[in-house]
Amino acid sequence: MAAAMPEVTSDTDQAEAEVLLLKAKSASKLMSGFNDDDIAQMAAYLSVLSFSVDDQILKKGEMASWVGIILSGELAALVDGNVVGNMGTGTIVGEMAFFNGGERLADVVGSHDGFIALMMTSHLLELLKAAPKTGCKLIRTLGTSALS
Repeated sequence: MAAAMPEVTSDTDQAEAEVLLLKAKSASKLMSGFNDDDIAQMAAYLSVLSFSVDDQILKKGEMASWVGIILSGELAALVDGNVVGNMGTGTIVGEMAFFNGGERLADVVGSHDGFIALMMTSHLLELLKAAPKTGCKLIRTLGTSALS
């Protein structure tokens, strides 16, 4: 298994990120409130990374520094090596520990190849300054996901 996702540059450019975000939006009730301008603004502040089967995305116990949105593919959440959930396109990943500023509660690995959009804490703060309405909408969406 590969190491958990580090802070890296994006595997796509901003235009490709926007296309992938729009596809995720169409698959996700949580993301349905974002308009095209919101998507473009968010795409400027995230990194899109590809993942493969068995790539480790989150590691239980690591400190949360980013939150993600699955743009395509599927991830599996594991606790003590057992699959406790599967997440597909449009699912938000890592938001609970992200909000708590705490440790990740499970390992998360790729179960089908895909792409994930990562937003570092610092980038979320930059988005809030540059586009407050979009940033607040994103934070509200992350909170809703954490509560569900």
